[in-house]
Amino acid sequence: MIAGMGFYTAKRIMEEAGCRLDAFREIIIEVNRDIVPLRQWISDHSYTCTKEKLIHDRGYAYIAIAFHTGKGKPLSDEEILTGTSFLDKECEEYIAYCQNEIHKIEKILSVCSKEDERIPSLQYKKDLFQKQIKMLQK
Repeated sequence: MIAGMGFYTAKRIMEEAGCRLDAFREIIIEVNRDIVPLRQWISDHSYTCTKEKLIHDRGYAYIAIAFHTGKGKPLSDEEILTGTSFLDKECEEYIAYCQNEIHKIEKILSVCSKEDERIPSLQYKKDLFQKQIKMLQK
């Protein structure tokens, strides 16, 4: 298990481990920041996600991901951003997590100039989180 650090530190640990990761039946990673790059890294290495868990601790939400190095299918853009099918999205905590992500995106959008190149990407991410909420509230 790798936990309690940012993605880039966890990534360095995993990359330094290299093929030794294959020796583990399951690898569990919880990063304090940058869950999207972690999912992308897992997908880019063709690893297989087996579970995701939303964890609340002292007012913060974290997502732990379990995976193994066996060949997996690439994750979609939506899975990379909002979580894989292994994340329990049927809970109020996940809706609150999505709402918080939308709020962060809206704060960024509120200070962007109309010419800012990030606007389409940010709006796309906001739309995906809103789609998740709508699907769960049905």
